[in-house]
Amino acid sequence: MIMTNILKKLIRTYGIENLIVVWDGGRSGRDVIDSQYKAGRIPAGKLWQDIVFMARLIEHLGITSAMAPGYEADDAIASLATQIDEPIRIYSNDRDFYQLVNDRIMVLKPGKGKEENLSIDTKVVEEITGYPPEKLVLVKSFKGDVSDNIQKLPIRFTGKFKTGFNQTVLVSKDVEHFYQQMDPFFEDNAKTALLAFKDRAIINQSLLKMMRDLEVAVEQTPADLAKANALVAECSTYKIDLDFFRQT
Repeated sequence: MIMTNILKKLIRTYGIENLIVVWDGGRSGRDVIDSQYKAGRIPAGKLWQDIVFMARLIEHLGITSAMAPGYEADDAIASLATQIDEPIRIYSNDRDFYQLVNDRIMVLKPGKGKEENLSIDTKVVEEITGYPPEKLVLVKSFKGDVSDNIQKLPIRFTGKFKTGFNQTVLVSKDVEHFYQQMDPFFEDNAKTALLAFKDRAIINQSLLKMMRDLEVAVEQTPADLAKANALVAECSTYKIDLDFFRQT
């Protein structure tokens, strides 16, 4: 399975004692704020069965797992990364995690060949997005996020408007502060257009910003390879060689 191969790679590099697998525990209330949040995503289907199997297997292999009940895995990861006072590597293809990147937190991007485990630090985030990590939520509050079905404001980010937008972003902490700072950077018609969609920008910000102060339940049980073998035998669909984990 893909996930067991990923676990093997990460364990070889970082050691099993340094690995935490974080699970989704809910929608964090974002679907209440906006019913269209993540709408249109393909249902998990058989993938859900795979996740249930992997959760049990990880428990039997003695790998640490974590969850914040009622909250998305993204929020649990953001909270753990913020609260653990040591270097953190987040293994994910999800660019939402770029907002967390700083001198201590990096994202490891899955891939192949030269792209495999590419380290995304603050410099790389800025090269990819055009903005430093701490500005990404603010920028996407206006420009939206297709992957999570978060609306882009119906404004053209070109010409003078684009210049004014980027200048305002540089001196702003969040959406509310952006509106307080925008006067010198926009013409009247642009300010009128922005003000018309202020409520939407604030909603987008609440959808995009990861929570960093959650109480996350972290659990680890002693490895029990007999139970892991029994689980794999019970679920014959999954062809998993456990020899690597016996040697770990």
